[in-house]
Amino acid sequence: MAEVVGCASTKEALAILAEDAAFDVVLSDWGLDGASGLDLFHDVQTHHPHLRGRCVLMTGQNVEGEELGCEVLSKPFDLTAAREVIQRVSASASPSDETR
Repeated sequence: MAEVVGCASTKEALAILAEDAAFDVVLSDWGLDGASGLDLFHDVQTHHPHLRGRCVLMTGQNVEGEELGCEVLSKPFDLTAAREVIQRVSASASPSDETR
């Protein structure tokens, strides 16, 4: 069974990742209070490189994941699309990576 850890801000997400970065997927909205989901992704790239391929940004902006280096879940989306992206990202994780 999957465990979900919710955060209200980028600052809170970074604090959680600093304590325990063993996640299968990091799912973030582009627009967050204080800093963007893209800022969170850049921090993950720098401080938690094993999570680089596990990041998914949700956005209503017209961007492609290849441009950013992460998966993009375009809004509006349905649960099937979200499930597919999350499963693809978590399945691509290396078995040797630390995961939650």
